[in-house]
Amino acid sequence: MFTAPAVARYLAGAGQPDPQQARSALLILERAGLVTVDATAVWMSRALQAAVRSVAPPDLLDQAARAAADALAEVWPADQPRSWLAAALRTSAASLRQAARDSQSSSADALMTTNHPASLIGLERRVPGM
Repeated sequence: MFTAPAVARYLAGAGQPDPQQARSALLILERAGLVTVDATAVWMSRALQAAVRSVAPPDLLDQAARAAADALAEVWPADQPRSWLAAALRTSAASLRQAARDSQSSSADALMTTNHPASLIGLERRVPGM
């Protein structure tokens, strides 16, 4: 998921997306002892997750939730709904939905189902002034 195009776009901001940037960021976080990376997942303690969310500006949390939802939709195995990957992604979607609700992110309403990413693909794009 961390190599999905949505992650590269999020990390690049207004710059040119670079998929290697996500790998480099994960390596730095792992070396600092902030995450554990294995072949199937990236693990971060709940305490550290809560600390990061408590100091991040709401707009940043919303952008991160949208990027994560887009990345989930991009990597979701549509032809293998009962695979280990689909199960892991459902768990990630459920965690993302809960984090968005806890932070009162405007993305929370779009993350209502963890059965399939169809709701994640249609993540609402709020237009300023509307």
